[in-house]
Amino acid sequence: MEPEKQSMTIEFVGVSLAEANRFASELSQSLQGLPEVEVEQRRGSENTQDMGATLVLLFGTPAILAIAKGIQTYLSKRHDAKITIKGPQGEVRAENITSQDAITLAEVFKSSAPPSEK
Repeated sequence: MEPEKQSMTIEFVGVSLAEANRFASELSQSLQGLPEVEVEQRRGSENTQDMGATLVLLFGTPAILAIAKGIQTYLSKRHDAKITIKGPQGEVRAENITSQDAITLAEVFKSSAPPSEK
């Protein structure tokens, strides 16, 4: 039986829609190669014609640390990017995170995993 996948959304905040689209595209590309991670870029509203300023991730528990490190690496290069990560247990806002913060972020993701996945 295949393990249950978790999901989260990542939204870019405090920037224009055009910047949010660009940031979402960049982060999507950097996360695409991670094993056990599916990344989809979506529009925040059906009324807009943007490429999508929101990322939706589907992943298994083993991918959590890799996702957190990928986000940390991206945000360390994009100091102007601020994100809100939403999952089943709530949301977290991240900006300028360090390697230690990435580990903490991974723990937050893991704590929202289904009990059979922890």
